[in-house]
Parts: sequence; structure tokens; C-alpha cells
Amino acid sequence: MPKDTRLSRSKPVTSTRAELTRRQLLAAAGTVAAGCVLPGCGGGGGGGGDSNLTRASGAVDRTTIGGSGLVVNSAWQQPANVAGNGDFSTASLRDAAHLLFVEDSAGAVRGITMATRGGGVQQGQPLAVDAASTAMSLLMLTPGIATSEPGEASARAAELGALPAFATLSGLLGSRLPTAPVPDVVAQPDVSDALMACVNAWLATRAVPRGRGVSTGSPRGDFGVWVASQTPPHVTLSLKNAGWRYLSIARRDLRADGSLRGAATDLTGDWGHFVEPCVAYSLGSIFTGTALAPSEHSNLVQFGDVATYQYWARGPGWAAGGDPPPSDLPADSHDTWGVSIFHQVVFPFIDVVTGLVGAFGGKDRPYTQKVHEIEKLANDLWRAATLSQGAGDLFRHMGNLRNAGTESDRQRHFVNAFASAIGILVFGGESCIAVQAGLVTAGSAVLVGKVLALASACLGAANMACCVAKWAVLPPCVDVMAMASSDGYVVVE
Repeated sequence: MPKDTRLSRSKPVTSTRAELTRRQLLAAAGTVAAGCVLPGCGGGGGGGGDSNLTRASGAVDRTTIGGSGLVVNSAWQQPANVAGNGDFSTASLRDAAHLLFVEDSAGAVRGITMATRGGGVQQGQPLAVDAASTAMSLLMLTPGIATSEPGEASARAAELGALPAFATLSGLLGSRLPTAPVPDVVAQPDVSDALMACVNAWLATRAVPRGRGVSTGSPRGDFGVWVASQTPPHVTLSLKNAGWRYLSIARRDLRADGSLRGAATDLTGDWGHFVEPCVAYSLGSIFTGTALAPSEHSNLVQFGDVATYQYWARGPGWAAGGDPPPSDLPADSHDTWGVSIFHQVVFPFIDVVTGLVGAFGGKDRPYTQKVHEIEKLANDLWRAATLSQGAGDLFRHMGNLRNAGTESDRQRHFVNAFASAIGILVFGGESCIAVQAGLVTAGSAVLVGKVLALASACLGAANMACCVAKWAVLPPCVDVMAMASSDGYVVVE
């Protein structure tokens, strides 16, 4: 039996319908906004360094965007006034895509647009804030679609804009936004359905076929094991995670009579990493060139005394029907729930709203050269959050979410966990994690908090379609077995 039983990571892929009600979202936004008055997070001014800032000028279409006393909010400048003819100018990141929010005198979002290097900022084209830009920005708030990489953001916007469902969504917003703020419009059932139709239509164009190995595969809950190569008795098994959740993996080695050969192995702990989802950070194309591709890891095994290798995958999920784990499995001490929420929801949300990833590491370095910094940044931010003063509340909310038995409870606990994570990262006086990480200055943290609060109020069920919504149809624990057949080769079931 080879001594090295660890999972070896291949090139990393780094990306239920949770009906988030308007009241819950506004409560989450209020939680975030409350952090703006914490000591040490006050002050104005742009962050990220002037060398990475440029001017973003444009116009608000006053025929479709209602409200009075309008201002444009960027994470990198104090709110900019909108002139009577709709013109505005604000600060934008030179090398990242991020969102700008038009706010009225009552503090409500009336329109949204995205500043990208591919148009508006670098090309000298004015940015438009209208029904179409707001529809596109709402879709960009969806983890899995969201990205601050400017080229990818422009490409995804073009794909979304070409969908027939997008014309329907834009038309609905055009008829509602003159008299209602964005959060009110998003909460309307037909608009929510139109957003979901766009998300689903785009995902359908990016569907990734199940992987195939030498032998058959048997994915369960988006986790599967394939035979990559075999020269009996040595076999390399490929473990693939096509889900929108992190997994911890344990393996049981069974003899032909079904008895256990040695203690079950915690592969996740041995390897020191989770099995990633298909799109951690929603930046799959940056790491692999392919969006929505599953992550893949190999495990070298040897058949003989062992007749069956049984892999148990554990992660976020509420669906019934999964097999209960046997009592001899090592305790699942890995926080797959916490890391899934952070990497699959919180980090992509902060990134697309603020463009923080683009601001990190210097303006002249392309994203492909920032891969390791981005991955380390996200992991470091999560670890810092778990050690912060607010970690107790965060873990309490996540524990409640994990044990929630009804859809309404899941909605409530998810919103609480989401708001708690954002609050820990952006606020907290001198302990602001984003400040300590060098992502923003203390003075600009309040601006980041403001746009995050505005963005939170605009979220709807469709924005969770890729990640949290999937957990309602996935079991929390699944098993896949690789067995030696009578001819000496391996089958998976």
C-alpha cells in the first residue's frame, strides 16, 4: 500500500432557492451600515492609492431613474452629486470592474451601473445609469457571475445582454424604476422571476459535462470519483467536486469481507486543504481559463488486501436522502459551512461591489500574476474573521444556518451570517480586517461599508441561485465507492 495517501491538488479552479425577503435584506444592510459609525472607520477620501484610480463620468437617465437629490456612490470616493441633466463624475478603479450605486435623498438605491476597463473608464465612453445598466448590475451581484476582472466582466455582460430573458428583465425595470427604488422593485415577484430566468439561462450556456475516466463515474450531490489511470494493483482515482460548496473528505479502506483495514483516513486534514468548489471566488477563468469547471484532485491507491475504497464527502446541504456517516469516521472538524459561505458568497460579493481584488497587488500586474495573492488573501481574510472579536456571533449564525429545518429559518440565519461576516471584515475600529490586510485605508473603510450596505439591500433570491440555493438540494454527506472487480480492474459506484 503506498504510504502517501494524500489528495494531490491539480491546477486549482478558483470560483433550495433561498428567498431573501426585502425586510431581511434591509435588516442585513442596516447591520452593515451600523458599522460605519464605529470608531476608527470614519473619514473620507479614496482608497487603494491614487495611482490605481481614474475618473468615471456618465449620466443618469432621468426618464427611467426616479428620486430626488441623487448622488453616485463609489467605494473609492465620497458620494458625487448628480447634476440636473443627470451628469456625474466619480472615482473608479483603473484596473478592476466594480459597481456604482445611485442613491436618493432618502438613502434608497435608484439605479446601478458597472465601471469596467473594457468600457466607460478606459475607453472614454460615458457610463449610463438606466434600466439596462441596473438589470446588468443586479445580475453581476450573483456569486458565480460576479467578477471584478474587467475583461471577464465585460464578456459576461455581453453574454447576459444577449439573452432573451435579459430584454424582459430590462423592460420590467424600465417601467418600475421611475417610481420605486431598486430594493422595492427587486422584491416584486415578476421581477424576481425575471432575474432568476436570466441567471438560469446564463448558467445553462456554461454547463460543464460530467467528467469521464477510464471507468464509469458516479457523481452524487455533485461529488464523484473517477478512475484516472490503473495498472493493477496501482490505481489513481480522480475526485471531482462540481458543486458550489467546499467539501471535507474521509476515506475508509475495506477488505473483501467488509471489515475495516485500519482507521478511517481524514484526507482533508492530511492534505491540509478542503476540496474546493467549482468556482471559488467566482474567478474560475482566472485560474484555469474555464468558468464553472469542477475542481479535481487525485488519490493514489493500491488494491490487494483492500478490496474497496469508500470516500465520504461532507459539506453544506439540507436535502434528505444522503447516507448517514458510519460511527468510525473521524469527526468532521473542518468548517465547510463557514468557508463555503465566505468564499462562495461573501468574498465575491465584496469583490464585485468594490473591486478590491483588482486594487490588490499593484495596478500594473495582470490578474494571472496575482493568482496566489488572491487565493492567500481570501484564506487569510477568512482566518482573521474566525479569530476576530465578532467571531462568536458569526459562528452562532452559521451553526443556526447548518441546523435550520425550514426554508424561512434558512433565509433568516443566512442573512445574519452574511451580515456578520461583512461587518467583521469591513468594520471594527482599529481591528478592521480589510484595513489590516492593506486593502483599504481606515479613512476609506466607511466608503466601502456604505456601498456594501446599499448593495445588500438590492439582493434577491436570484443572487443566491448558484450557491446557497444549491445546498437545499444537496445532502450534507455522500459516499462513493471504488471497488476491485473480478478481472482486477476498478469500478466506481
